[in-house]
Amino acid sequence: MFNYHLSIKSLDQYRVVKDDDVKSQIQKPSTVGDGYVEPPIHPLTLLSLYQSNPYHASACTLKANDILRSGWSLTDPDAATEVRRFLNNCRPSFEYTLLSALLDLQVFNYCTLEIIRDKSGAPVRLGYIPAHTIRVHEDGTRYRHTWDGVNVTYMKDYRYEGEVDPSTGGDVEGVGANEVIFIRLPNPLCSYYGAPKYLSAVTSILGMKKVQEYNYAFFDNFTIPSYLITVTGEYEDEMILDAEGNPTGKTVLQELIEENFEYIRQHPHTPIVLSIPGGGDVEVTFQPLNTDTKDLNFKEYLQEMRREIIAAHMIDPYRLGVGDVGALGGNLADVARRTYYESVVRPQQRIIASVFTDFIQTHFDVPDTVEFFFNEEDILESDVVKGCTSLVLSGVMTPREVRRRLFNDDSGPDYYYIPTNVVPHNEAATKRAPRLEERAWQRIIKDAYEKRYKGRLEAVIDDRGLTAEQKREAVDRILQSFREDVYQEASNILEERATVGLQSAIRRGATAMPASGYNLGRYDDLLKASVDDMVHRLQSYLYKVIGWQG
Repeated sequence: MFNYHLSIKSLDQYRVVKDDDVKSQIQKPSTVGDGYVEPPIHPLTLLSLYQSNPYHASACTLKANDILRSGWSLTDPDAATEVRRFLNNCRPSFEYTLLSALLDLQVFNYCTLEIIRDKSGAPVRLGYIPAHTIRVHEDGTRYRHTWDGVNVTYMKDYRYEGEVDPSTGGDVEGVGANEVIFIRLPNPLCSYYGAPKYLSAVTSILGMKKVQEYNYAFFDNFTIPSYLITVTGEYEDEMILDAEGNPTGKTVLQELIEENFEYIRQHPHTPIVLSIPGGGDVEVTFQPLNTDTKDLNFKEYLQEMRREIIAAHMIDPYRLGVGDVGALGGNLADVARRTYYESVVRPQQRIIASVFTDFIQTHFDVPDTVEFFFNEEDILESDVVKGCTSLVLSGVMTPREVRRRLFNDDSGPDYYYIPTNVVPHNEAATKRAPRLEERAWQRIIKDAYEKRYKGRLEAVIDDRGLTAEQKREAVDRILQSFREDVYQEASNILEERATVGLQSAIRRGATAMPASGYNLGRYDDLLKASVDDMVHRLQSYLYKVIGWQG
């Protein structure tokens, strides 16, 4: 595990403004002899922080995964065939390569991808380069890559039109070093690399590490506390000398006691026996030094540090398995999830997509319509579902529009609803719509059936002189007449209600008129469907009564 001077003191040297130099202006970044800029925070220090705290490491990993979770796409796919082939050539895959770079982006605030080229200089595929092995030149056109500081490879920025010698870093003719896509997140600390935002919580990261080390040492000592051991009385003891005869500062009795306690640590529940030389009374006192442990304070301290780490990452705490409750006991999961996605994930996706789009349009013969983008996250979370349901019931969206948004599916009803009795509503934006009473339709159907058609149908059923086929033909004729009469009467009521609604709106001086009878086609469709359904039910019932089987 890396432990690159991991302490507050090691990070203090990276402060932007020293206490004794408050009047200093912006200084040139520190560089090595060949002009390559050093990051404001040493990458190995950041890597040590990443490996020292589980919440910090999980937050970095989750953000990298969430950026790529929704997938990616290319606009104008027909013109982007060559680009897609280039991305799919990555080994083992483009998603794996990009995810490796995205994790670096969260840990170091920057990441690098190598554009591997063939002998002619054409791009072949992308490769991942660990961010901590890269240094940027102060002119921003080239990079130095090394693992050990001895074996060095130079590369050029993909926007640089010249060629760079991979061995020296100087300009050369012909095809030179591979190119690099360098992505960094903006930060005012350094224009070359930036700095991770979680540095504001570095004391919490290190504090949790110290608590863990303290607890580990306590249990590694089999919960035996530190003791102050005093020996008083008449006893014999002598100083231990080193090889040259000089006092070591430790006595024989002191060493004997330490050896006994080390034996107990390695063999718990073993009695301790001390043999103290001397002929008089000797008193040995064991006094624990840390009996008053503040477990509650430790827990509160750990919780506070955990909150600071999560806040510095701006991540949804529920993604880390940390629940939180609002002031009134409400669950904050929906708010935290939405804030995290809109404030962290989507902005980084846009930055990364813009860099890839620029690379594609400068290195491939494609039109300007070809762009790289990350798909929007369409998770069926409770707030999304409730929002879509409200829009449908308010007549703002149709069910088909909702399905298209959530599932990219064009199936489902494509008409609007009003919230009164959830019936189809026309597409015009209105403040008041004609109310269609299903009870009115039912009354029309019932009255027509009882008064004009029930007797005729019963007469056909009771006529023994007709065959089953003849009865079926008679039933079909009567039901067809029934369908036409009922539909006509219901249509008249529809027109009347629309006219009454329009006149009422005019009297009230409404600025938005309700739909007129000329644009109620969607209501007409529902009316037809209702009548047809009723007739079909009657027809099926009567076929069974007359014994006809088709």
